Amino acid sequence: PSSPTSASAPPAFIQISSPGAGSKVVSPVRVSGDSGSTFEQNLVVVVYDSVGKQLALKPTTIQAEMGQRGAFSVELAFNVSKEQAGRIVVYDTSPAHGGILHLASVEVTLRPAGGKAEVLTAKTAPDLIRVTRPLINAEVSGGKLLVEGMGGPLFENQFSLALCGAGGSGKADPVCGTAGNVIVRASAVVKAADAPKQGPFSIQLAYKVKERTAAWLVVYDSSARDGGLIFVSALPLQLLP
Repeated sequence: PSSPTSASAPPAFIQISSPGAGSKVVSPVRVSGDSGSTFEQNLVVVVYDSVGKQLALKPTTIQAEMGQRGAFSVELAFNVSKEQAGRIVVYDTSPAHGGILHLASVEVTLRPAGGKAEVLTAKTAPDLIRVTRPLINAEVSGGKLLVEGMGGPLFENQFSLALCGAGGSGKADPVCGTAGNVIVRASAVVKAADAPKQGPFSIQLAYKVKERTAAWLVVYDSSARDGGLIFVSALPLQLLP
């Protein structure tokens, strides 16, 4: 079978249309785009500075009926004393385990008050990492999960994966909610001809469960600059022994 390409791939789950990557923004910044349906159509929008410090956070809602894709738009005020690299992040969280289910981000330049905004519009693009196998709500058994898909462009062609359950405890974990929800964590490599471009990936995860377990497969990527999450995508699964 042929590999999925960006031309045939569905749109990103969360598409930030403005500001686009490379924009220079001043406070307040309006963040807009569209998203697939989330729990109660809720989203959270955050502005981070050059070292990953949160400058502003505001919840918003998708303007569409439950279960439908729709637009979002929200204005955030932030304060910086000097021009610096920044990141705008849009995400939703799981009501089951508290971890992030989907996250999209855009790298921008933050300018202090009185500066000039130079806002670019983003082009529609597929998700940074797209899982083509397993399918949503797949039943997996035998203690091995084969994960395949397309990814990129990614720093050093690498990204992370986690299998998350629910009901665990311990310290907070951004993608699984708590450390006790982490069933297994791994990293994978995208086989792109020229880094950093798009390419396929395939990895087998070994897991252990004693009974049927509702789980989420999460693929995610973090910033080489500050370690903050720049992309997250999760899909529900049923794990069997």
